[in-house]
Amino acid sequence: MRAVELCLTMRSSLREVTQAAVDGARRNGASWAAIGEILGSSRQAAQQMYGSAGVDAAPSAVDAAPAVRTLYPVTAFDEMGKLAKLGAEGWHAIRVGLQSHELVQDTRPWEHVRVLQGSRKSTRLPIEGWTEVPGGTFPWVYFTRPVPGPRDSTRR
Repeated sequence: MRAVELCLTMRSSLREVTQAAVDGARRNGASWAAIGEILGSSRQAAQQMYGSAGVDAAPSAVDAAPAVRTLYPVTAFDEMGKLAKLGAEGWHAIRVGLQSHELVQDTRPWEHVRVLQGSRKSTRLPIEGWTEVPGGTFPWVYFTRPVPGPRDSTRR
């Protein structure tokens, strides 16, 4: 019975990861036909299964909300370098997905860090002013914060 429970948990997790990947692909302009082809289904089936309200291929130019972008695809080998570059330009992660980071733009520079879940550092960072970024994939957890000023006590 434990094996059945584990399979059910894995299926649920896989669904969430696939949803995040599809959302990221849509934000980056992928068509439902292309997504359906990768999933081995029709455009309509992919859209019915993974379509989310509010996830469009192109953001509205009239929207007054802050600029949002999806950094995709990234790997464990290149994501931190890309986040450092974009962080210096005022972008910071608000959600981590499978091979992707959802970013929002700010007027301040930001820094990002990736650590092992459950590590001492992962418990210390929030005390030092870091905010945990939702999402992520085992074994990583991500944190972000505005770059501290010269007189800030949380400066490294």
